[in-house]
Amino acid sequence: MRSILVLEPYDKQDKIFRKRDKTKQGEPSDAEPFPDLDREALEYVLDAVNKKYSAELRAVRRYKEELGKQKKKAGKKISKQVSVGELGRTNIGSTVSANADLDDIKLRIAHLRAYEQEQVTQNIATSPDISIEDFVTGLDSNDFAKLYAFAIEQCTPASKELLVNTKGKWIKYPQGSIHTPLVKSLQGHGTGWCTAGESTAQAQLEDGDFYVYYSHDQKGIATIPRAAIRMQGGGIAEEQNLDPHIAPIVATKLQEFPDGKQYEKKAENMKYLTTIETKMRGNKSLTKPELTFLYELDSTIEGFGYEKDPRINELRQACKQANLLDQDILTIFECAPDQIAHTQLEVDQAIKDKREIKVYVGSLFDDMFDVNVYPQLAHIEHIYASFPEGSTHKRTTWIGGEDTQTMKDRMTAERVNFVNAQFLLYNEDFTTSKYKCPLDTVRIKVRDLGFPNGATKEEIYAKADRLGLDLCPREVGPHYRLQYLDQPMNEYVYIGMEPISVPDGCPDVFYLHRAEYGLWLHGRWASPQDPWRADDEVVFSLRK
Repeated sequence: MRSILVLEPYDKQDKIFRKRDKTKQGEPSDAEPFPDLDREALEYVLDAVNKKYSAELRAVRRYKEELGKQKKKAGKKISKQVSVGELGRTNIGSTVSANADLDDIKLRIAHLRAYEQEQVTQNIATSPDISIEDFVTGLDSNDFAKLYAFAIEQCTPASKELLVNTKGKWIKYPQGSIHTPLVKSLQGHGTGWCTAGESTAQAQLEDGDFYVYYSHDQKGIATIPRAAIRMQGGGIAEEQNLDPHIAPIVATKLQEFPDGKQYEKKAENMKYLTTIETKMRGNKSLTKPELTFLYELDSTIEGFGYEKDPRINELRQACKQANLLDQDILTIFECAPDQIAHTQLEVDQAIKDKREIKVYVGSLFDDMFDVNVYPQLAHIEHIYASFPEGSTHKRTTWIGGEDTQTMKDRMTAERVNFVNAQFLLYNEDFTTSKYKCPLDTVRIKVRDLGFPNGATKEEIYAKADRLGLDLCPREVGPHYRLQYLDQPMNEYVYIGMEPISVPDGCPDVFYLHRAEYGLWLHGRWASPQDPWRADDEVVFSLRK
């Protein structure tokens, strides 16, 4: 990770990683993002480094054996203390005894190291652009940039023409089996899977069976790894993004497993996304349902991997580049061009002309949520700081009518983990309303409040107040959690509320989170200067 933080993105033309400007090391930026992490290439480097140090240890061991033989053969008193570091490039600081000529000893260790180095590199494929000598030099000097560049060039993805061909077969690698055949079948194909590394493959096969689908190569032999299903703890372990051609084959295979049903929605999402991609490549217009799906306005698009399918962003960017974004908005929200506003000036003009505004896409301005100042905007549901990422999510949140224990029982029934919110829920400052009533709330990202690099709680609350928003009653935390059970994965939502002081003396607010291990209601430090991230979302109430 230290190496990644000092490198610029990979230069594909020169096949090198250049170092970042010293003033920008460790700091991301739009102009100079960090290099991508390719799991397969990283495992390639890790394997070589592991083998290198194993080889050094073996060389030192053999060297010591040579010294022992020489000592026994000579039968003489030890005459010299020689540091292992003097004999080779090891980092071992111990000393060994020698009674042989120092030059002869150095020659012996050099031969042993050369032999071990050959063992490390004998299975490494050569590249026409990067020689094996470059790799060995990087290995000798622990130069991560050289090693990683070499590994990336070895991991060559299959051509797009070959990806269209999905004929092939599934191969099962049973739990506990030898990992070598699996590793050799993956290396050099550019899958990006960490399983291409020996240590990872061995660990994964210890956890469960591993299935790989191989499609036919140019010779008609099933050698191209396209998809993997890894079993863990009796269930399916998710991690792989799929290319659009292979998703249907994986979906069919998943039906054979006990928990395969839960992947039906993901399979349908991938199939629908492929349909949209095909239409766009054929310059065909998308329908309202297709656009609503692509921009994830009703629900998130679920795929098979940890990361979002890259096609989602690619297709959206294609729409922007073709200047179709406004047309897409008109289709989705079924409105006329003069019913969309992008600035406060356009809003004021529409009010003056007595024109209805259905959609607002632009920077949020002061008092826009205050119905006392802009009553004409109170009915607008679709307000975006940017489309579609900067949505301000309006919803009616029902609060009151339940005591703390009732809400806890409901969260337990919904499998919501609230152990980290206990100090808030049982604090004397946490109160609930006697009667059930609706509260209009709006959820906004910190960046859309005007803080692209994040901000403190005080800055966020002050900006919300200028927009015409109020803080929420404290009981909104558990109520919002119970009414937002379809929260997307890895999303953080904070409740804009007066903090509650917990036993450690820190002021806390509620926040909602969903991870692989379920839904959570947490308590988070909220001191005045505590930084909140740009992608964090905060819930406020609309001013009465």
